[in-house]
Amino acid sequence: KQETEIVEKYMKKIVVTGATSMIGIALIEECIKKNIEVLAIVRKKSKNINRLPVSKNIHILECDLEDLCNMQVNNKGYDVFYHLAWTNTIKNERCDPQKQLENIKYTVDAVELAYRMGCTKFIGAGSQAEYGIHGEKSTKPSSILQPIYPYGISKMAAGKLGLLEAKKKKMSFIWVRIFSVYGKYENPNSMIQVTLQKLLKNENCDFSTGTQMWDYLYSSDAGRAFLKLGDSETKNNYYCLGSGNAKPLKEYIYEMHNIFHSNSKLNFGIIQDNPINRNGMCADITTLTQDTGWVPEVDFIQGIKWEVERLRRKMK
Repeated sequence: KQETEIVEKYMKKIVVTGATSMIGIALIEECIKKNIEVLAIVRKKSKNINRLPVSKNIHILECDLEDLCNMQVNNKGYDVFYHLAWTNTIKNERCDPQKQLENIKYTVDAVELAYRMGCTKFIGAGSQAEYGIHGEKSTKPSSILQPIYPYGISKMAAGKLGLLEAKKKKMSFIWVRIFSVYGKYENPNSMIQVTLQKLLKNENCDFSTGTQMWDYLYSSDAGRAFLKLGDSETKNNYYCLGSGNAKPLKEYIYEMHNIFHSNSKLNFGIIQDNPINRNGMCADITTLTQDTGWVPEVDFIQGIKWEVERLRRKMK
């Protein structure tokens, strides 16, 4: 009951860029449950537009990121603007300063658009890459930012400049540094998705040492977290989003292997460890929980079982 009252008070209409992404879909699915109206902004000729759920509360607007600054606003009265879109995300493009620079401008453009649409709160998607390498066991929103690659540097800059622009507009600004999220519509080249496909086929799997600590969160939990941040009177500008619990990466891999009862051989230490990820990371979700009441609900084994079912359905 309390949650419904919060939704009715704070969020009736929202805007989402990056609406067809893994987290975008997870957020929209949560909105449908709460009868929240969604304006889903998608790229022109998006190949993923069919991912969007069919609902009377979902409205689609095609607009490329470079056109956000010139987008005509026919409707005001939106409550929260979720900016989840980010361009140039494949591996080589993440290391290109010129390509990543574009995203900083698009984030500031999105803040200005949110203001024109009447939103009082802006929520953007940051990344654990903003932290770079550090020795802390648990990464807090206040942990030192020392990104190494252009992707992390541009995420950091977008979060800081977006906050300044929002303050000028007297809008609330939230920047969510996302750790490792997996689930429906995850990148098929991710470690989890590639490994699951190999385990299903009983193919051998090569890995790094797998000793780094890692924090995985299922996509539906991420969607609920973003919804809660929109609903709540948040007290902080920056949050870390993960499960809040970490264990060595190889333990996750063993759990996947056991779920399948696979004959695949797991070869650790074949692939060279990434020096950036040598220590791994764990999200400190204390402030997120305190400010919103959100806690993860899906443990790793349950989430993987759902992914296995999804993979098997696709292969039939």
